Amino acid sequence: LLGFSLGAKQWTENDGWVDPNDNECTWYGIGCNREGQITIINLPRNNMNGTLPGREIFQLEKLEELKLYGNKINANLTEVGECETLRELWLSDTTLLSGTIPTSIGLLSNMVNIYLSNNKITGSLPSEIGRLSMLECFSVYNNSMAGSIPTEFSKLTNLQRLFLDHNDLTGVIPKLPNLGSLRDFRANHNKLSGTIPTQLAILAKLEVLYLDNNALTGTIPHNWITTNSKLEQFTAQKNRLSGTIPTALFELPELTYLRLDGNKLNSSIPDNICADPNINILKTLDLSNNEHTGVIPNSLEKCAELETLKLSKNKLKGPIPPWIRNLRKLETLYLD
Repeated sequence: LLGFSLGAKQWTENDGWVDPNDNECTWYGIGCNREGQITIINLPRNNMNGTLPGREIFQLEKLEELKLYGNKINANLTEVGECETLRELWLSDTTLLSGTIPTSIGLLSNMVNIYLSNNKITGSLPSEIGRLSMLECFSVYNNSMAGSIPTEFSKLTNLQRLFLDHNDLTGVIPKLPNLGSLRDFRANHNKLSGTIPTQLAILAKLEVLYLDNNALTGTIPHNWITTNSKLEQFTAQKNRLSGTIPTALFELPELTYLRLDGNKLNSSIPDNICADPNINILKTLDLSNNEHTGVIPNSLEKCAELETLKLSKNKLKGPIPPWIRNLRKLETLYLD
């Protein structure tokens, strides 16, 4: 039925599907257990086109992996809660996946990875996702989802990647103190408001934090853990943040990419940027379009890896430091 619904004859790989025999376990992309029950359907980027027979697929009693990403599939997730054995759900980039994420998704206690990005999903994020204690990745970026981020997400102690960006989410970013495994959190390009939770600054394994293009207010947290921090990229540009830039940001040993442009930050630029010889791997620094005062700090001279420096449209004074010409890797410089 899957092959018939999704045009098996036009698939890139269709061994066994066009002239099916009785043993579907031998077909391309199908995996089975010892009892001959289907456990895996793995047919990504296979030129599939049509409507997914969701009821029949999600009623497979032993199905653990469904990977159909990168195909043109018309589908919804109405029956997904019936597939209690499901561990991997990869339906990103199908372009035609629509409807809402049902609350029944919270019944999938074995779920490890959910990839639903680049589709047409609407509705809100079900709080029931907080029941998925084994979940490591939840990706719904570039959809049309609205509503708030459920506080129940703080129960996902094994979560490593949370991609909520490029939606229409509103409300505040909840406190996420229990997400000690989180490595990559992206909530940029939404309509989030409120302040940046201080709990995000103490997540020791966090490598990527994207919060840009929202309506966040208040100050940037000052309680960043600097010992053994893994943070490499932090973006909070195009918000409504005010106050000072925490000096602790420039004590993060792995930080390479920092964008805070387009806010209302109104302090002097910290003079400890690259001051520590063991912490000078910063490649991009954009503090433009703020209200910074004072002079360009001389510590920037030690940023040997700096490729992009944007300090334009502030209230800085003083001459352009002559040492800027010594930044050998500098490719982009805005000081106007």
